[in-house]
Formats: sequence, C-alpha cells, structure tokens
Amino acid sequence: AVYSTANGSEALASGAQSLASGFRSAASADGTTAVGGYSEASGRLGSALGYGTIASGANSTATGVFATASGASAVAMGDSSEASGDESVAIG
Repeated sequence: AVYSTANGSEALASGAQSLASGFRSAASADGTTAVGGYSEASGRLGSALGYGTIASGANSTATGVFATASGASAVAMGDSSEASGDESVAIG
C-alpha cells in the first residue's frame, strides 16, 4: 500500500498511509494506526493502541487491553471496554 509502515513480527499495514507496529498488529484501512500486540485497525482513520485492541468503526479509537470500538467515531478506553454504537464512548 502507498506510504504504509509495518514494524514487528507478522505486522501488516495494507491500507494507504497506515501504520502497524507490534506482534501480529494489522492496519488494513486507509489512514489507520495499530500499535501493540494483536491490535487491529480496520475502520477508515481508526486507531487501535494497546494489546488486543480493535478499532473497526470509521474514525474510531480503542486504547487499553482488549478494548473494542466498533461504532463510527466510537471511543473505547480502558481494559475490556467496548463502544459499539456510533459516536459512543466507553471508559474503564
């Protein structure tokens, strides 16, 4: 992909201008960032930061351990938090 960076064992950056850093991290949509082991950013402009985090909604952000942000513009912060509705926020 154009201007993508993958750093780490089995890291994959397949979206344009995406960044994947960490063991088995994946940044698969345009403008995504996945940092940390097993992190996955698949929503456009999504950010998954931390171990086992998933940001699958467009413009979503997931930080912590096993945090999941699946709604558009959703934010999940903290261990095992989940924000699944559009523009939803989950903390803790």
